[in-house]
Amino acid sequence: MPKLHHQHKPEKYYLTVPFSEFPRRFGTRRHQSPSHMTILPWFRLRLSSDIDVAMQGLGKFCHSHEPFKVTFGEVRGYGPDSSEPGQPVVGGRDQVIALHCGLLAVVRQWADVLDETWCGEAFNDPHISLLDDAPFSEDPIAVRSVLAIGKYVKDEHRINDPDKEFSYGFRMRGRID
Repeated sequence: MPKLHHQHKPEKYYLTVPFSEFPRRFGTRRHQSPSHMTILPWFRLRLSSDIDVAMQGLGKFCHSHEPFKVTFGEVRGYGPDSSEPGQPVVGGRDQVIALHCGLLAVVRQWADVLDETWCGEAFNDPHISLLDDAPFSEDPIAVRSVLAIGKYVKDEHRINDPDKEFSYGFRMRGRID
């Protein structure tokens, strides 16, 4: 894996499972993120200099796992007042939970999760948010990779400027039919 050299380091990161390719510009109202499932919420590296070793650790973990398929259930409400539409993972649920737990263990070596409300044992209802997206059909969808997204520090860059986001993808080993 190449070393990651940046003039500025992101302030915080999260991990997602992308269901389509992320374009270069994403993350604002004008440039929406494609369909994805957050697999690990925001975390902050204890030392910004650990970015290379953390990304290498995440890559090694992902490359040690086979891709798999998931299916989604009926749309229902999520969030504090159940008003945010989402779809629960029904097929492949245990594999998504195992992926989350493994990634969490890797991240905890170098970083602190900012809100552990839905981490570890509490990550028992994996789902996708459907704020601006159409629901997925019953057809299986491949989970082939994990994408790390970083947001730059507010004082150095605007938080929601899509050109000021860091992203790095990790493919799982093997093929999936």
